[in-house]
Amino acid sequence: MKNLLGVIAAAAMLSLAACGGGLPQVHTQGVWDDYARDAAQIIHEKGDNAIMGQAFLRQQGGDVVTCAGSEVYLFPRTSYATERMSAIYGTARHQAMLVADIQTPMHPEYEAAMRETVCDAGGNFSFEEVADGSYFVQTAVFWRAGYNWQGGSMMSPVVVAGGETKKLVINP
Repeated sequence: MKNLLGVIAAAAMLSLAACGGGLPQVHTQGVWDDYARDAAQIIHEKGDNAIMGQAFLRQQGGDVVTCAGSEVYLFPRTSYATERMSAIYGTARHQAMLVADIQTPMHPEYEAAMRETVCDAGGNFSFEEVADGSYFVQTAVFWRAGYNWQGGSMMSPVVVAGGETKKLVINP
């Protein structure tokens, strides 16, 4: 499984380097909250909910670029994950796009407490049989303009309960 943070950080560095004429200085933000193993186990429980949606960004010229072919991750919204999303995106309460190169250390069990899918050709994704609870959905939309990478990593919090199907449009 790919290290999502490494992909996000590398892409952000490429994107920022293209804008600023050189690689930016890397900042490290610590995630200090203890990893909540018990709270994270919700990701492995089967439920009656579904989370589906689409992720895209609009280019300056108006064209839409979707997350087609990109991984989409579903993380339980534990205190650890909330602190981590806040460190990466500057918020954990609203949809957000990565706008700076911030690297955070990752607890070794964090990747085991997630589900993964891939956006289809239209930029659609879905997670079925999701247990009642609060989660983060994370993906990326990147494209090349000449030699420059553009786009970014995106995150959205979501809550599901009672057998609902939550439809997200991730476009911060």
